[in-house]
Amino acid sequence: MLQSGTRPTIFLPGFRSLKRSLPWEPVLIVWLAARIFRHMFRSSALLTAGMAQQMSEYVLYGVLRHQRHFDLYQQQQEHGNWQPLPPKSAHEVRVSVLGLGALGAEVAKTLAGFGYAVSGWSRRPKNLPGIDCYHGPEGLALLLTRTDVLVGMLPSTPATRGLLDQQRLSQLPRGATLINVGRGDQLDEQALLQLLESGHLRFAQLDVFANEPLPAESRLWRRNDVAITPHIAAATLYQPAVTQIANNLQALSRGEVPAGLVDRTLAY
Repeated sequence: MLQSGTRPTIFLPGFRSLKRSLPWEPVLIVWLAARIFRHMFRSSALLTAGMAQQMSEYVLYGVLRHQRHFDLYQQQQEHGNWQPLPPKSAHEVRVSVLGLGALGAEVAKTLAGFGYAVSGWSRRPKNLPGIDCYHGPEGLALLLTRTDVLVGMLPSTPATRGLLDQQRLSQLPRGATLINVGRGDQLDEQALLQLLESGHLRFAQLDVFANEPLPAESRLWRRNDVAITPHIAAATLYQPAVTQIANNLQALSRGEVPAGLVDRTLAY
């Protein structure tokens, strides 16, 4: 749908709203080409499309809040409490990234570059330089016990829905932080609330939810140990997305396999 006005906003399935930086006709043509491409292969998706840096920034912000105690200082401010807390170096903070796809791998590498002790988990074995990689159910159980900041970046699949439940969240060490930027249906919000209220978890930074917008009556809104953002951790950027689609169409014209294919049997 195209809204009228001097600077229209274009709404296309698969994209968030795109502010017009070029005449809308080329945008529509590229979108149609992408739909044809998707129909032909029935298993295609954008790769990072400019989202990797945004996601890394968002996650780094949450990790810094944990490392530098900014969440605790914010709570102290509410009570007029001036109390410096013991400093912690980056290498002392164990960050675990759930999901080592295109975005997750970039986030893990970025955090490792800042000196954090980074681990990652995926369904199948992976090897990333500088990242301790775990896989499978046993690997996940072990990883959770070695995590100070857990970053959820998994896609929504039958295997991941409800993954972060009471049992698994309780395996995190006391005082751990949760950052969820993957999909909201992976997190048991009631379990999270219980663990925050008990003090087992210290802080949560949430960008995605099972129901969006997050209902106004949700107790998450009213907690000072929860930071909420409206699904903005990483938006699809127009120019990188168009470039990737164009490159894939060129690859097709050469008889090559395009990038970003999805295995429908795995749902990612």
